[in-house]
Amino acid sequence: MPIDIKNTAYGQLNDRLIVAYNTNYGVLRVIAQEKKADDAEARGEISISGFASEWFRNKRDAYAEHRAMVLEKYRENLDVIVQHHLDGYKTAKQRFEAELASRFPGRKFEDMVRDAEIIDDEVVQAYQAEAMQEATITENGTVITPETPLVNAFVEYLEKRGTYKIAESVSYVFDNIVEDIDYRGYQHLLTQRNDNANVKIVDADFISEFYSFAKSIPATYKTELIKTQSQLRKLTKKLQKDPENPELQSLVYGHQYSVEFCQDVLERSDYLVMMSQILKDRMDAVNIEPYGIRDKVVETLADFVFMVPSVSKGKASYPTFNTMYMGTYEIKNLINCVKEFPEAAVFTQYLSAKIEHETIMSAQDFERSKIMMDFLLELHKMNAQTIQQNALANGETVTPEEVKAKATNQDNARYLQFETPLGRVWCNGENLVDVKTGKVVPFAEICKYVLNPNDGNIYYLQTEEEIKPGTVTLVDSEKVAGKANDGMGKK
Repeated sequence: MPIDIKNTAYGQLNDRLIVAYNTNYGVLRVIAQEKKADDAEARGEISISGFASEWFRNKRDAYAEHRAMVLEKYRENLDVIVQHHLDGYKTAKQRFEAELASRFPGRKFEDMVRDAEIIDDEVVQAYQAEAMQEATITENGTVITPETPLVNAFVEYLEKRGTYKIAESVSYVFDNIVEDIDYRGYQHLLTQRNDNANVKIVDADFISEFYSFAKSIPATYKTELIKTQSQLRKLTKKLQKDPENPELQSLVYGHQYSVEFCQDVLERSDYLVMMSQILKDRMDAVNIEPYGIRDKVVETLADFVFMVPSVSKGKASYPTFNTMYMGTYEIKNLINCVKEFPEAAVFTQYLSAKIEHETIMSAQDFERSKIMMDFLLELHKMNAQTIQQNALANGETVTPEEVKAKATNQDNARYLQFETPLGRVWCNGENLVDVKTGKVVPFAEICKYVLNPNDGNIYYLQTEEEIKPGTVTLVDSEKVAGKANDGMGKK
């Protein structure tokens, strides 16, 4: 079921950024109209009357004053919200610290927990043991649910920390939006569309493509789920008639896995769709004013009375901006979301490059990594083919080097890396490349390694056949690599 964005903390925080961008655009639009008139006069195309010049100044001052008033009010409101979430985070952290102290006396919190991750093996084991407890049913039918104080404390800590960090990140973005324009309504040359350690600039094309992608995921997997469930029902009936048939057993197992996979993707896609909508709403706000029809009617009449030249009227005179701000933590949060979807690998590359930090898919995610690599390699082929076809149609010539550079953004691609039994690699589009040595690592060979989810070990398939990622889920063969989280090379 889709998430109601308006009732989420993130959605409510984003509303403050929408207002800030709206008020900015109102001022920028007026200044752009004034500049168009000045440029036309400088070219000798028109002559601006004194009345029109004065009206431009008054209009700019009025919009700038209104903007300053609105943003001051929203800044105060945002400060209260951020403080509220900070208080909630501090309280949750204190509860979590107390729970850990009672279980592991004499240990420092910082030695057991780093940011949003438990890093102490003993604590991890205690958490997993508690989380895996099952409810029991007494003789009289009473269900006894096991107590999970450590799990509850950690989950609350994660939720409150995440909400506060998002609020803090949105606050940084708000400051950047405010600083883009000075109190008179002019853009600061030193701060206009500039990023810093806490805030980055993202492109409208990325937002648009990510939004379309996120919307397509639920529809795609719902269709696949319905089809797979139908096939599973038919196979199950056949297996009931022939329960010892190994081929049918394998097919039923495979379809059950596919059903569970589709259901998992659909559940996770709710947050993906919410994120895409939040970012789209913000990007739209960059080029939208907060003023209604009544305000526009009054302004249009005043423009007529004060003889504002036609070059400064209508949509043609409005500026268009193709970038917006995202907080660094917002981007990290989004990376954690999109990297769960193999089809979104190119977005993971883009976002990771924005914060100049490698996103490393661990050996524990080896099966998903193979699917991501496969998508990136296939996407490069399709992009290369399109580039060559377009060049041919336009009578142009492109070199193989130019095709490779255009088909995959090399600068972005380096930031998404994969731990494999053959070393850590990145995808340059055409091939997988070892991060340390720069040598090409054959994808076909990587695909012969399979992560066994039952024991966490990686196994190697002794076969000359080409293995498609995701087609093998369990292999009983000679173990040649370490535990999944070792990230070890081939022995």
